[in-house]
Amino acid sequence: MRARLRTALAEPAVADPPRRVRRDRVLLVAILLAAVLEVTFREDVPNRWVSFAFTLLASTTVLFRRTRPLAAIVVAFGFVTIGDVVMGLVGREQIELYSMAFFLLLPYALTRWASGRDALLGLLVVDLAWLADIVFQYPGLGDAIGGAVFLMFPAALGAIVRLESRSRERELDEVRFRERAQLARELHDTVAHHGPITLLVNNAG
Repeated sequence: MRARLRTALAEPAVADPPRRVRRDRVLLVAILLAAVLEVTFREDVPNRWVSFAFTLLASTTVLFRRTRPLAAIVVAFGFVTIGDVVMGLVGREQIELYSMAFFLLLPYALTRWASGRDALLGLLVVDLAWLADIVFQYPGLGDAIGGAVFLMFPAALGAIVRLESRSRERELDEVRFRERAQLARELHDTVAHHGPITLLVNNAG
């Protein structure tokens, strides 16, 4: 078990992850638009403008979630956890917008692109955010467990996709190695076949 943990922690980050692309900007605009519509038209939004402010700050993480996944986790979940703690201490309802569903992209990006050490640290931050939510607004055992599963599922999916991608890369490397080996054998056979003929022609000349 310890050996597996050490191996996981030693896992390097994925080299050259996709950087900010057009769809990331589109996603950010969609999140902000959804948040504006939500705080404007939803009547049951608690602390609507505080919730909007925290969503606005946290939503910027979608732009760098692949290149700096740990930072994205710390910023997004850190902001919301601080907000929930403050709201809980002053006796107000916690931050809760449907548009914050983009948070699920962050645990996925963490396990998909980050190093093993960063992934572990990021998951600890996610767990702390979940614990803060339980402490200040206990939803019941079933909802608490469901929330944990809901947060960890994207992380598990990211790890699975990462393993499959690595497996495909290994298969491609093996195919390239076999092709190079086959080409080397063919070149060797060609040289071995034509060498004596060339020698006879030269001697005849």
